[in-house]
Amino acid sequence: MGALSGRLKRSRSPLIASCDRLLALHGGHTVLGSIASAVVNEFVPALAGNAVVGYHQADVLIVGSNPLLAAMVLRAAISHGREVTLCLRDENDAWPYDLATSSQGLSLVMSSVESLHPSVGLSHATSGPRGLIGACIGNALASITLLPRQARVTLAARQPTRDVFLHASIIPAEPIDDPVQSDLLREMRSATGECRVLEVRRGGRPTAIFARKVVLVSRVDGFGVSRLSDGEGTRSITWEGADIAALGSAAWDPHDGRSAARCMVDDVIKAARLFTP
Repeated sequence: MGALSGRLKRSRSPLIASCDRLLALHGGHTVLGSIASAVVNEFVPALAGNAVVGYHQADVLIVGSNPLLAAMVLRAAISHGREVTLCLRDENDAWPYDLATSSQGLSLVMSSVESLHPSVGLSHATSGPRGLIGACIGNALASITLLPRQARVTLAARQPTRDVFLHASIIPAEPIDDPVQSDLLREMRSATGECRVLEVRRGGRPTAIFARKVVLVSRVDGFGVSRLSDGEGTRSITWEGADIAALGSAAWDPHDGRSAARCMVDDVIKAARLFTP
């Protein structure tokens, strides 16, 4: 893996996007029309309106406010040779963090990750969830790109054929009520503090992201279309798009504590195996 290229990672000019991406970026009916719009947006920004300022491409985009599931998915992706872009939000998340960080919960998480990715070395993670997150990040900093802390991504209206197209902009975050979730978010940010950060302008035109796969690790408002279906003790949530995977509160809405515990176990197993053929 290459060396880190610096703290700030600038987006690419829409002018060098592929034809499929140009059509999605500019909404034109023809490639030439989209190129013309891209030229105007690039060189006459006053006429650009809300057009994107640039684009970033990602193998895997992880979105949400569950740092434990995000760390597991990140490790699984990197272990399978994928580069990861992480959009970690400060938002309250209805997930059983107290159970997941108990001795039994951490034992399940560690065994699930280590059984599929033994190079992580979780046997040395002796400091509870903090050690687990640090071990999952490991020496993979060069394969991780962060979105700024207050960045939010939303699905674009027009989608290309091979990627998931999203807009990234800056939206103020909210205070976290759960102290365990808050501590884990701080630990995740500390562990990834030396990663590249994608430039997303505050109060300006959005940055486009094209991702091969998107993984939601918590429920995200305004992210496409989701559907609820009742099951035994819980309601499952499905999202439109074959390249969007959901875990945690993005995948279920339990009716009681027992159902939440069952769903948490399922989340841990799925996160570790997400990129396994």
